[in-house]
Amino acid sequence: MEVSYRQAAVFLRHAALLSRTVRPTRCLCNNRSVSTVKLACDTYGKRPDGNSSPLVILHGLFGSKQNWHSISRLLTRKVDRKIIAIDIRNHGESEHTDVMDYPSMAADVAATMKEEGVERGILIGHSMGGKIAMTLALQQAELVEKLIVVDTTPTTSAGKQVFPKIIEGMKNVKFHTEWTLSKTRSEADKTLLKTIPDLGVRQFILTNLVEDDNGWFSWRVNIDAIEKNLEQIWSFPQFKHVSYHGDTLFLGGSKSPYISESSYPEIKRLFPKALVTHIEDSGHWVHSEKPKEFMEAVTDFIRK
Repeated sequence: MEVSYRQAAVFLRHAALLSRTVRPTRCLCNNRSVSTVKLACDTYGKRPDGNSSPLVILHGLFGSKQNWHSISRLLTRKVDRKIIAIDIRNHGESEHTDVMDYPSMAADVAATMKEEGVERGILIGHSMGGKIAMTLALQQAELVEKLIVVDTTPTTSAGKQVFPKIIEGMKNVKFHTEWTLSKTRSEADKTLLKTIPDLGVRQFILTNLVEDDNGWFSWRVNIDAIEKNLEQIWSFPQFKHVSYHGDTLFLGGSKSPYISESSYPEIKRLFPKALVTHIEDSGHWVHSEKPKEFMEAVTDFIRK
């Protein structure tokens, strides 16, 4: 009886995801309609006044708004602005969908900003979140006061061979209802080790392991949709006759291959006012590896 009950719970959860309503929104980059989904977000700090736009934070692939909790709390005091940290579609507490192209994900963010009463914001996006932020700036520049892109570029991402290994490892993890959360995390880590040797990456992936009220374990990211859309996720949309002329910072890690000199011409073509800088002795997760230096760079850029 217990097994059939849990199976029913899983079925109902998936059915609920499939039944969620979507809202049609016009995508400006290619003049086609896209469907947006409801995004979850956390807010920090004061309400924005007439002279200060809020910060909108967009996490990377397999991340969530929760990964930015500490940074958001500190940053709102540093810059004295409201901060909105968002879960991208198919991540965290946001709705799931089969579609994961950048125009659709950017439209999600635009709709969320509108719902939160944000007429114009400073966008901070890491990795995939950076590509979403760039897409939104190129589609609807009026929504973006400044742009901070963390360790990615408007080109095909480096290191894309890592993602299939991550997905393979996550799909190989088996969940057992009789295990505790601690036991499940430990056994999941052993399975992930077979395809993900880096401890830091495994710990990051394990932040997606959740337990529901019925004791059923699962990944909170939509692995199937991510796998289906990997080619689009690590590429970037084509923008031939448009650029964003607002202040833009590309902030990379010195040990990361994601922002290289080969990408500078495309950065300058699409973002003419872009500044490119790297934080020393940091890899791809700049904000978690070097939080002090990251905060200083972001704060200086916002205040200038």
